[in-house]
Amino acid sequence: MRRSRKLVPLRRGDDATRRTRQALQERAAAVDLLAGVGSLPVCPEAARFWSERAWSELAAVPAMSQTALALVRDSADLDSLGAMMQIGADEVRHTELSRDVANGLGGYVELIPADAAWEPALLGEASSMPLPFWIVANGCISETLSLELLRARLAYAGQPTIHAVLSTIVKDEAVHQRIGWQLAARVLPDVSRAVKRELAGYARAMFELITKTFATTGLPPRSRREARRIREVTAAAGLGACPPDEADQLSHATVADHIVPRLRKLGIDL
Repeated sequence: MRRSRKLVPLRRGDDATRRTRQALQERAAAVDLLAGVGSLPVCPEAARFWSERAWSELAAVPAMSQTALALVRDSADLDSLGAMMQIGADEVRHTELSRDVANGLGGYVELIPADAAWEPALLGEASSMPLPFWIVANGCISETLSLELLRARLAYAGQPTIHAVLSTIVKDEAVHQRIGWQLAARVLPDVSRAVKRELAGYARAMFELITKTFATTGLPPRSRREARRIREVTAAAGLGACPPDEADQLSHATVADHIVPRLRKLGIDL
């Protein structure tokens, strides 16, 4: 069967997208990839916490790659595609930083528990999920929550090296979520009513998932007790976690006060 021909327009993005892509590139160019993480105190709980952060950052890499593939399928502009590819590279760097911090605190933990809500390899499996769903999942929900929690964690990062690492990641994530919402503003208003209803259901499922990833309220009792203990010890030591009650409350407030209202403005009825 002969394949039909398809136009490949290779368009530039709008001015806002081009400026945000430029900001990403400038931040990446300033990074010294050979610089290591400085000396850190040994704390097994903090090492475990930062290992979890490394797993989470790694999971973002295939998630951004899936978004980039969806952009290609939809013949999106090259600046949006370039920005998404740079975000993926940033997430690799964040994974490395988190791993190095975990090693400095006593050792990176390689084994992801069987009941963990995120599994990087699963996100690497082939997916044909349409672009609007990836935008809502990554740009609107995950990146927004990640940024708010990272900002909160800075207040509990008394150790200078960890404060510097978190500051770097926060600055990157601020640009990432800006790109996500810019994409959402261009794509979501034009989807059909049926797709908007599906997106609303998908977003609700994502909000449920974050109670097991960004927050701890949805974890099984035993896992929740351990997750809370790890965060309490790490926060008290000034090693880059915020207390679990604060993280849980902030996660829910970010959804209710920031993410849901912005999605509603874009036509997603939540």
